[in-house]
Amino acid sequence: MVTGQFVSYLRRRDVQNYNPDIQRDAVDSHLAGWSAISGITARLVGEYTEHEQGTHADRHRPELMKALTQCLEVNAILIIAQMGNLMRNALFLQRLTDSNVRVMAAGVPSLDHPDTVAYTHLTLPPTPHV
Repeated sequence: MVTGQFVSYLRRRDVQNYNPDIQRDAVDSHLAGWSAISGITARLVGEYTEHEQGTHADRHRPELMKALTQCLEVNAILIIAQMGNLMRNALFLQRLTDSNVRVMAAGVPSLDHPDTVAYTHLTLPPTPHV
């Protein structure tokens, strides 16, 4: 079932690109485009901001876990405002895959087409057997 409910996941660092206000603007713009294409009004029902320190402690990502939980509870799509190096983070991608939450990423065209994201989950390619 297509839903117009979204939960945003923001990342905060002491770098200008990770400013939450800039990320909120990106999410708002992305959802406006999604609404125009899909014909469904996008509604942000939650927002979670991870404060990243650049340490191994970041791997736990408690705000991501809260966002995923809310997505499951209200059948919302997770929209990640700033993917950055998360696309190379296997643990992060595995958490998304295991959550069975639909995922959209602001500025990442392969993850944001409304017809696709509404019916599929982010999946990782199978691990090759050696």
